[in-house]
Amino acid sequence: MSSNSPYEAASDKRTPNSPRVRWWRIFRFFAIPFVIISSLVFLFRIGYTVREIQGRSAMRAEFNQLRKEGFPTDQRAVSRMYHERTSDEHSQASQALLEEWDAPEFLESAAGVPGMDTPVEVDDFADTFDI
Repeated sequence: MSSNSPYEAASDKRTPNSPRVRWWRIFRFFAIPFVIISSLVFLFRIGYTVREIQGRSAMRAEFNQLRKEGFPTDQRAVSRMYHERTSDEHSQASQALLEEWDAPEFLESAAGVPGMDTPVEVDDFADTFDI
């Protein structure tokens, strides 16, 4: 048979110009961007984790400082403090204070004091005192 035979084209021999899949090129096309994006996500995650650890340690230090100063920092202590400060047992003291505020002796002693004596008008240029 000659090399120009029509049956030669259907043979299993590859010609040098036949298209072939370039797996290495496809791999580089997808792998390199994937590696870059994965690296960026990994670096972001490391930075986020470091920031969270620093924030937690700062919060823990702040809570310890508040505990040293006597402030409640947990739910149980806050609830206890709320009930202590809003219970009925201290209402007698506040009731006595309100009665003293309305007493004629106090009203006479507070005469002329701005903020306590209602008829007194406050001058715009006068010094104000925190009562």
